[in-house]
Amino acid sequence: MTEATDTPPSPRPSPPPPGPLLRGWNRVDRVIYDIEQAFVIGGLLVMTCTYFLTVVFSNMKLPYNKVDQALVRLAGYADTQSAPLDVLDTIKHVYSPLAMGIVTLLLAVLALRTREKLGRPEGSPVPPARWGRLALGGVLVTAAIYGGLKIVELVPARYLGLASVALLIAIAGYYGRAIRAWVRLTSGLVGGVLVALYFIDKTNDTYGWNAGFSAVLLMYVAFLGASMATKDGRHIRVDAIRKALKGRGYHLYEAVSLFVTILFTAFLFWMAKDYVGLLASSSVVHADSGLPQWIVAAPIASAFFFITCRFTVQLFYSVGAWRRGEPAPTPQVELH
Repeated sequence: MTEATDTPPSPRPSPPPPGPLLRGWNRVDRVIYDIEQAFVIGGLLVMTCTYFLTVVFSNMKLPYNKVDQALVRLAGYADTQSAPLDVLDTIKHVYSPLAMGIVTLLLAVLALRTREKLGRPEGSPVPPARWGRLALGGVLVTAAIYGGLKIVELVPARYLGLASVALLIAIAGYYGRAIRAWVRLTSGLVGGVLVALYFIDKTNDTYGWNAGFSAVLLMYVAFLGASMATKDGRHIRVDAIRKALKGRGYHLYEAVSLFVTILFTAFLFWMAKDYVGLLASSSVVHADSGLPQWIVAAPIASAFFFITCRFTVQLFYSVGAWRRGEPAPTPQVELH
């Protein structure tokens, strides 16, 4: 009499290693991905910085900001038009700065106190507050914020933009060197230099150029980000049928859907390439940014080219998996 034993399931056969052509493409694709990542992150940072400066500058240049208007209403007047000039002058130059300074000081003290409590082991006693030190720190933070606001108000936008780009390049250089991300670091430096040249040549002392320049950056962020999503497998796709397939039919379905997608993205690339070429042969200028229109449209063709290439590589992998009879991969739980 023999005792029945459970036979462990045989492990799935590992796919064969990619050939030299695919290995070469994978190395090139990693470089392309790093370049795209540098431009997307840099574009988002520059957009955030310029929008922040624009909002601050616009509010600093208003005759009466929101705080002034609120204090005017508290003084018993309907609006700034009905208040006497001496009242408006007192509110604008005395009470409004005082109110904002007090609020900023209180928030700074609370933030510094919260920072003292962070990072302590669980259950350890909270150190007593040293209010004198906290008050001094709050005053310094408030003074720094006030100084920053005055800098935005007084320094021309061109030079402040250049200083911001230089700061971003310095930070990117420090962290890029620390993690040895040389491709991303080099791409970030090139992008920073291009943005600096734009600030020197196309901007002025105000922020009227910000909307057009941000629209150009948004084009690069959106289309290069879409290309990155293809590399990461985070592009939009219909999963209802894919998740229902368990055998090798999964890979056949993937191959067919990828083939159709490649036809579509290749067509879009061809159209975008012709459009960019037409713009490059003309002297059309993007009205809001002052840049040649082909520079604005260039990320469209670039993104669809690399999207098509990446889908093509995925098609080769899917066809190979179908021919080898590999089962469908185990569904992964994804957070959205």
